[in-house]
This record gives sequence, C-alpha cells and structure tokens, in this order.
Amino acid sequence: MRHHRPIRPSRHQQGAVLAISLIFLAILSLVGLYAMRSSILGEQVSKNIRSNEIAAQAAETALRYCEDQVRTNQAITILPESLDQSGMPTAWQTRANWFNNSISVEVPASQLAATGMRPLPVLPRCIIERMSLPPAPGEDPRAVSFMRPHLVTAVGFSADYERDSSNRAISGGEVWLQSFLIR
Repeated sequence: MRHHRPIRPSRHQQGAVLAISLIFLAILSLVGLYAMRSSILGEQVSKNIRSNEIAAQAAETALRYCEDQVRTNQAITILPESLDQSGMPTAWQTRANWFNNSISVEVPASQLAATGMRPLPVLPRCIIERMSLPPAPGEDPRAVSFMRPHLVTAVGFSADYERDSSNRAISGGEVWLQSFLIR
C-alpha cells in the first residue's frame, strides 16, 4: 500500500496572482471613472451648447420682430436720437433699460410660439433707437437727410436664465444681436 502525502502549499508562494489581480482591478476602476467623467463633461458641454442655441434663436426672433415693427410703422417704442461722442446710440448699453417696458419691446409669447419655440421664462426683447448718418466728407448733408436709420438691439435668454435685482445674470445665458435698419 502506498501512502499519499497531502499536498501542502509551498511556503515560497508570495501571492503574486492576488497582487496582479488587485492592480488590474484598480486600473479598470480608474478607466471606468475617467469614462464617467468624460461622459458627464460631454453632457455638460452639450447642455451649454443647446442653451446658447435657444438664447440665440430667441434673440434672432426678437431682432426680426422689431425690424418688422419698424418696417411696417407699428406703434412700438422707438427711442429718440441720443448719441454718444462716437455717434452711436446709447440706450441699449444701460442694463436697466432692458427690463423697463417703456424702453424695451418684449416679444409676445405668441410670436415665439409662431416660430416654433417653446415658452421661455424670460421673453426676448429689443430696443430700437433712431440715429442719424453723417454725410461723407465733401458730401452735401441733404444727400443723407432723407434716410431714417435705426439701431435695433435684441437680447434673447436661455430657458434656465435667472437674474438678480440689478438685472445681472445669475445663471443661464443671454445672446445679443444688433442690426442697422434704414427706412
């Protein structure tokens, strides 16, 4: 009869497989965390791009709405000429004017709906200012006196736009557009 000896683990084993497995697991965890972080960052970037596009569409809608109001002689607020030293209108540069409905024109929600936009918490708006064109050097002033130029400035807000009591943005985005309209 033969006696079998029980197999004993070698005293020289150091646990190399365990150490390698733990290192491999740590590397996989780091790769997974990096992938999640990249995914979250990509989602935030795409949200910001979408938010900016909504604000840009709202500003474009406001700009076209106010240009049409000037072209068709609708009864909206057109500010008289008040120019700075460079000859440019100044009312649009004052932040408080944008939320004062006697100065700015708020685009009706129905106009946004007509363009296919969803309702926004802060409606886009514009300011229309008269200005004058100086004659070119040596040109007769009567050559430009019949022109009635207007500076139309519009601002659109993103759906997540919020402002503080001084009308400064707290969150969200705003897009500003300007055009010169000569009638």
